[in-house]
Amino acid sequence: MWGLLLGLWLSSVNPAVDSLEQWVQQGVALLPEHPAQAATVFVQVVQIDSTYISPRHGAALFWLGQSLWLLDRQEEALTLWERGLALLQQRGWVDVRIADAYVRRVFMVQDRTRYARGAQVYQQLLALLDDPALDTETLQLLLPHLEALSWIVPPAIAARADLAGLIQQKRVTRPGVGQLLLAWWRSQDPLPVTRRNERLEEHLERVGYALTHFVDPDEGFDDRARIYVRLGPPWRRVRLTVSNPWLRRKVFARMPTLMEIQMPRGEFWVYRHINGDAQYVFVSRDNKPYRLGTSFDLLPSRLLSGIGATTRGQEKARAAIRILAELYGQLATNHPLFGLRYQDLATYALWLDELELAEETANWVRLRSQVTDIPDELDPETQRRLNMAEMMGVPVMGGMRYPGLGLADQPPHLFALRMIQEGKIEEDEAIMRREEHVPRVYSNLFEEVEPLPVAVRLARFLDADGTTRTRLYWSASNKAFQPGKLAQKRLRETGMIGADFLVTATLAQRDEAYRTRTLHVRRQQVWQTDLNTEGVADPMLLEARGDTGLYHLVLQVSQFALNRATQPPRPGPLLKITSIRFDSLQALNADPSVLEMSDLLPLWYDPALSDTLPGRPYPFVRLMRDVPLALYFEIYHLTFGADDRTHYEVSYEVRRREEGGLLRRDREVQTTSRTVYEGTDRTAREYIVLDLQDWEKARSVEVVVRVRDLISGQEVARTIAFEVRS
Repeated sequence: MWGLLLGLWLSSVNPAVDSLEQWVQQGVALLPEHPAQAATVFVQVVQIDSTYISPRHGAALFWLGQSLWLLDRQEEALTLWERGLALLQQRGWVDVRIADAYVRRVFMVQDRTRYARGAQVYQQLLALLDDPALDTETLQLLLPHLEALSWIVPPAIAARADLAGLIQQKRVTRPGVGQLLLAWWRSQDPLPVTRRNERLEEHLERVGYALTHFVDPDEGFDDRARIYVRLGPPWRRVRLTVSNPWLRRKVFARMPTLMEIQMPRGEFWVYRHINGDAQYVFVSRDNKPYRLGTSFDLLPSRLLSGIGATTRGQEKARAAIRILAELYGQLATNHPLFGLRYQDLATYALWLDELELAEETANWVRLRSQVTDIPDELDPETQRRLNMAEMMGVPVMGGMRYPGLGLADQPPHLFALRMIQEGKIEEDEAIMRREEHVPRVYSNLFEEVEPLPVAVRLARFLDADGTTRTRLYWSASNKAFQPGKLAQKRLRETGMIGADFLVTATLAQRDEAYRTRTLHVRRQQVWQTDLNTEGVADPMLLEARGDTGLYHLVLQVSQFALNRATQPPRPGPLLKITSIRFDSLQALNADPSVLEMSDLLPLWYDPALSDTLPGRPYPFVRLMRDVPLALYFEIYHLTFGADDRTHYEVSYEVRRREEGGLLRRDREVQTTSRTVYEGTDRTAREYIVLDLQDWEKARSVEVVVRVRDLISGQEVARTIAFEVRS
């Protein structure tokens, strides 16, 4: 029925606009309590004018979709909003409510078939930030998206966009903010071969989950949302609780002012797959949103403030020790940071229990000596108490002894205060390590695919038309192509064990705003039998031409099993992948009056290998001492002298960091060399050969090549670095 009604959007009936407005107002009023009746009203409006927009309530299509959603007709609601967005776009309109609702709901219900469309609509919302007519009501709808974005963008981008000002609604917009954020999102696309931005879709999926699980109706996102959007699902998520019979009997039953219901709620998240320091304690007090904290924030503040030598203070100390022992037991199970402190707390809490038991037993013995009608045959529990009293030799109350076991002989209040003080210092240090070692953002995109370690070098050259040509060489060892455990599992599942491989390398050439200009693709078969030998694959060249100004490159290398059962053979399952970005490359200077130089291209020196290059490109950062290394470069815009010849000097400086040996510091050694050349062309092609045999003790090396035009006096330099291995 709904499909039939929605197909009749454009009707010849054309009542007064006032009637449509009244119907919309009626439907909005009915919606919260009577969504079915509201839907009927909105269908009438949409049948007459599918693009009707109420001056007060906005597009009727949005409200009809809301009605369907409340009626658990999610698929129909999303389809309606999709069609509505397309219809309004044809008329040059963008309804922010429909767009926002569509993006939210697609990713909240994780409808992956609509992720690509949802990401497109999200980008349309960001583009609205550049609209001079943007009003505060529209900005209000965009705020959750901007807040989530502020958690992951680099600080420099956030400052340029003034996201803090937008979120705090101190201003409405600033020119270029939308395009800035869209360009940044394009820069995050990890797979330039596809038409989708998988990283953007992953972000929106995380935001959708946060909107479902980590939002307070009054205060918005809590801190769990921020960590989830940044790092994704935790490796382990534990709810921290003090709800057990032991604590009820030992703590809450003895302290009427301390009730279990008043205890802060806690969650503990661990990201073991990211970093050992990635652990987070979240605390919610008085049913407020969860905030980042420490284990001690899980104790009521009035319990911590009253610990002391008084009877009341000792009682609070024992309660704090027992609660902390319970909490640390849960924390230590999931992260080693809390293990040692848990042992101390659990040992002391156990001793408190045994001491109380012994004192109760001693008092019972004293009572028995004063009362004659106690039976001779005791029940098992009473007999156990007597045995405990005899074993510990505990006198009447007041003669307290404290445990050794590596713990200072301290009464409860001193022990509790020490544990709290040392624990806070320990957790503060852990937080500092977390800030230092845990990445700002972590993506789960490639967790199901093994990484393919490749070596890459690129060099920029100037073409005759004044544009920059970038040559990118990549290679990998034979061992890098061998399937690991995850890849072998995929091969077994598809029945392709022993298959050969297809390697596809794609170089995405992007303009200043990260829009893809051209894709350069090369494919190469890798034979399974070749991987059993030591060695590396021949360097593969990918070339990008025509750049001026600022540009960006992305290299994607994918390894597939090669299915030879089909004709022609087709790629099978994806086994390994890598994606490497080269951001903010600057084209070489095309001004003929300015001396310019290409980048240094390392070569495995052998002039017989090539007519154009004196050797084979060497894309590796690690350099073996037996490699005959040459550095090729080109010089542009040399100046002719009075003799119609160019005169220039090439010098290079090698900076080696050498091992100092036992009890000696590493030292830096420099060697230099200069040679004067002359030529008949304003462009020169040169190379220098480096003798690595002199680098016997070198651990790393940096080579600086300088070219000085002896006619114009201009100078230009390039640098390249290597790690040296035996």
